[in-house]
Amino acid sequence: MDKVLTERQRVTQRRALDGRLVVLCFGAGVDSTGLMVALCAAGLRPDVGQSFYDDLADDDWPE
Repeated sequence: MDKVLTERQRVTQRRALDGRLVVLCFGAGVDSTGLMVALCAAGLRPDVGQSFYDDLADDDWPE
């Protein structure tokens, strides 16, 4: 994980999120996966557990 973020990026991310509630909605896409990897690389964990949303389930709803 050392090569994912530079030390400056790790420090900046920790400072930006210090004292804030961190919620990660994980949908298994590129953006949410990248965010989860970046948080892990910075040594941060979400305060609220990840959730998974299957947007294909929307196809079951009548129009």
